[in-house]
Amino acid sequence: MLARVGLGWLPIHTQARLRAATRGDHAHSAGLRTWREQRLTAKSPKPPLKSLPQSRHRPNADDGPKATSGRSRGGRLRSVSRGRSRFRWLPQSCHSSTLLLDGDSLGSRAPVTTASSTHRRFYLAMAWAGALIAATGFSRRYLLPLAMGTFRAPAIVHLHGIVTLTWVAFLIVQTTLVATDRTAIRRSLGMAGIALGTLLVFKAAEVAILQLARELKKGGPSPREFVATLLSLPLLVAGLLGFGIANVARPEIHKRLMMLASFVVLTPALARIIQGIDSSLSRLARNDMAGLASDVPILIAVAYDAKTRGKPHPAYSIGGACILLVQVAALSMRSTGDWLGFTDWLASLVA
Repeated sequence: MLARVGLGWLPIHTQARLRAATRGDHAHSAGLRTWREQRLTAKSPKPPLKSLPQSRHRPNADDGPKATSGRSRGGRLRSVSRGRSRFRWLPQSCHSSTLLLDGDSLGSRAPVTTASSTHRRFYLAMAWAGALIAATGFSRRYLLPLAMGTFRAPAIVHLHGIVTLTWVAFLIVQTTLVATDRTAIRRSLGMAGIALGTLLVFKAAEVAILQLARELKKGGPSPREFVATLLSLPLLVAGLLGFGIANVARPEIHKRLMMLASFVVLTPALARIIQGIDSSLSRLARNDMAGLASDVPILIAVAYDAKTRGKPHPAYSIGGACILLVQVAALSMRSTGDWLGFTDWLASLVA
């Protein structure tokens, strides 16, 4: 029978099942079906397989072997183009499991698990929390005065503010694209993110040096000590972004380093929020408190990792340790003679 209808292209186990059904050997057919189900279950615990969709293509006698196969995303050969209409004569139990070399059903997709969906929502919530902090911190001292026309500053300061707010918005866009499973669009924006992050680092360092030179000329509250904190921020962001870009092919590392860099960027906004709460604090004191406050989102992310993964991810452990180390180094060295001499050299570059 198999020779007459030309079924040599079918998989061996399907041919055996058809032979068993033809000669009425139901026990043998049931045994093959059990073997098939056990093999699928042992490979991966997947949801019930869906039946094949009705194909619009009606193959004719001129269709060759190449017309019956396509390639999946993983490069594995799949017989897709024949469709369900080609297999109407097969038993119903064969419709959802035949002609796939990797054991998956035709048209099946890897489901988005609940844990993965929760994970994406967490990072989206953290991005929106960062945007709320930035809007709250910069609104009173920058956005509102700028809207009323009372804010006066060099153009470089406005450019720095635009780049910082754009970075916060870019983080929301990227996390939203991941949460909505539009990773292809997110990858296409990767080079824009690299350019924006590079501009953010250089403009932050430039504004810090210009502020140092201006305050040394006109006088200001401890400008040399204050610039230690300002310069530590672009240093941290540059390191985190650099390692994040280097690990772009490892999303579990990449996204955590990007999140850490965004937490560091929020330090000036946190300092302005603290100033609005208690204006009697000195500039150094509120910036030191802002550095500690920027560690709170990191601790939240670490706690979430510990809850969902059983332990914090190494990217958070190593990245958080580096942030803490730079913060402590900035506090300890900002009053030393070497640092004071270094700040004088920095100010001479502007003069």
